[in-house]
Amino acid sequence: MNCFLKGEEYCPHATHTMPVLDQMVSADALIFTTPVFVLSLSGCMKSFLDHYAYIFIVHRARSEMFNKKAFILTSTVGAGSKAAIKTISTSLKYWGVNRVYNYSFTTFGTEWDNMALDKKSKIKKEIMNKSKKFYTEVNSGIKHRPYLFISFMFKMSRFILKKYADESSLDKQYWIDQGWYFGEKSPF
Repeated sequence: MNCFLKGEEYCPHATHTMPVLDQMVSADALIFTTPVFVLSLSGCMKSFLDHYAYIFIVHRARSEMFNKKAFILTSTVGAGSKAAIKTISTSLKYWGVNRVYNYSFTTFGTEWDNMALDKKSKIKKEIMNKSKKFYTEVNSGIKHRPYLFISFMFKMSRFILKKYADESSLDKQYWIDQGWYFGEKSPF
């Protein structure tokens, strides 16, 4: 709660997470990858996302994220990729990330080296194709309109802050500083 109430510099792991956030904000694009564990994302990835809950739109979203594109890559022995991708994608959308792409593959075995050569070749080819498409999209510089969900969350967040946030709210002050609170600026 220190991240929300006192500021991100008071987060328990701020010395580790703040530099990563700076890198994400300045990056051309974001890439997230996780193996699937127990039909969802790995604990490490969940913990990573939890560390940045304070940059959800309703709190202190970074304006740079509203034009950012992200790619999620998951792998699984059997099932659970959709759930893993959905959890990561949901967090990214709450961060305001403009476009989220994904790819998952199923190995049907625990060792890459034990997989059939044709299966490995197919996965490598698909990853290369998805990677090239993502690179082309990022490199194009095209700025897409935000997902309807993000636009809605932005407007809903402004309403919530105006209705419920007290004068000492860091989130409210952040929105005022960004010019979003009174609607004079837009991150889109």
